Amino acid sequence: SQLKKMQVDKQIEMCRNGKTLLRNITALDVLDKKRLSDKDFFRSYDLSSIGGKLLIKPEEFQSLLDKKAKEQSIIYLAKNNNQIYYSSYGLDGKNGKDIYMVKKLASGEWSNPLNLGININTSADEDYPFLHPNGKELYFSSKGHNSMGGYDIFKSSWNEQTASWNPAVNMDFSINT
Repeated sequence: SQLKKMQVDKQIEMCRNGKTLLRNITALDVLDKKRLSDKDFFRSYDLSSIGGKLLIKPEEFQSLLDKKAKEQSIIYLAKNNNQIYYSSYGLDGKNGKDIYMVKKLASGEWSNPLNLGININTSADEDYPFLHPNGKELYFSSKGHNSMGGYDIFKSSWNEQTASWNPAVNMDFSINT
């Protein structure tokens, strides 16, 4: 029971991931540094050059489990307002938080949520999705994949040939300290 509680295998896996990611460190220039509260961090992003808005997820996109957990994640609403990517515990919560997408229908209503699948979602939590304005690159945080522990930032690109997201790539040790 102690091994299960401490998640020893997961801790070892995160150490191995960190060692692998340390082999390919890239330089990173810090342009600005701010100290923010956890609940207001998203307000510091300036999206004026790309358009769109960061919003607290509206109630209409919250599942019963999201409401029960008082989960208030952030969504990026692109300036075209046709798609929204967000995280949710979904209907059963068996995989923690996953990333979903809804599309605006011709009627003006939103489609049913679509889980982005195994190239994005893992058995651990995924959160804070951001679709690049080019519509082909999805950035998100995950405690799964080849994470070094906690939330690491990942990127996936849209594969037009397979009409699916490519496997997620860890954004490197210089981003995920």
